Amino acid sequence: MENHLYQCMYDVLRSDTPEAEKFLILKRYKAKIVCLHARRNEKLMLDVDVKNKIEDEESTLFHILKRRKRCEGREVRVIQDRKGHIYTRPQDILDTFITHLT
Repeated sequence: MENHLYQCMYDVLRSDTPEAEKFLILKRYKAKIVCLHARRNEKLMLDVDVKNKIEDEESTLFHILKRRKRCEGREVRVIQDRKGHIYTRPQDILDTFITHLT
C-alpha cells in the first residue's frame, strides 16, 4: 500500500495539474502514509513489555528484535505424542494437539 501511495505521489508530480491542486493531493497522500506508519508502529508496540517501553516512545530496532525473539519462543516446532512419535510439520503438530485435547 505504501509503495502504491508513493507511486501515486510521483504520478501527481509528473502530471500537468496546477501547483495549488498538486499540493492538496500530495498532502492527502502524505497523511495516508503517516497513518500507515502509525498503525505499523502501534502493532509493534502492542507486544512490548511495560518495563521495555517509555510513554510515547517510537518503536525501534530493539523492540522489533525483542518481539521477534518472543514470538519465536512461543512457537511449537516439535511435539511428541503419547505413543512416542515426534512430529515437526505444522499440520501434524496441530493434529496432535487436537487429538490430545479431545
